[in-house]
Amino acid sequence: MIKNKNLWDVSNKPSTKTKLEILEKVFDIWLTIWNKQSWVSCEWYVVDLFAGRGKYIDGVNEVKGSPLVFLQKVSEKVNKLKQGVKIRLFLVEEKKSNFDALQKNVEQFIKSSPQIKNKVEVIFFQNDCNIIIEDILSQIINDNKHPLFVLIDPAGLQPKNDTIKRIVEL
Repeated sequence: MIKNKNLWDVSNKPSTKTKLEILEKVFDIWLTIWNKQSWVSCEWYVVDLFAGRGKYIDGVNEVKGSPLVFLQKVSEKVNKLKQGVKIRLFLVEEKKSNFDALQKNVEQFIKSSPQIKNKVEVIFFQNDCNIIIEDILSQIINDNKHPLFVLIDPAGLQPKNDTIKRIVEL
């Protein structure tokens, strides 16, 4: 079997497909849990340290990557979310070509799903997650009332122990 050299083609990558299916289910559950808790603040955080392009291909079909999975799940629940909820989605991608594609794909999704525009604020970072982590953390209220979902799924670049430690300290 010839190894697929295109990182964004998941045709022969069942582990990536499974990861995305799990992410969809888990994030959907967390949105439901956060929404049902009376003590939860109206500002929620989602951090994706390796956001990539936002989507993959599977043959001729597009497959939502983690950033679009997050947005899709919010879109599906937007009318059920508590009044005043704002989800701050931090997307980090170091590689310029991937970052440009990420911005384009996210902007297209939001344009096609205008109902989430007032619920989601997307903050993009084109940088190494190990360098930008302090900037991200400075924008997150660190208490038990502000839910946080962090996805760390590196391809190539690895998060440093200190980066993981800083996130866990939240």
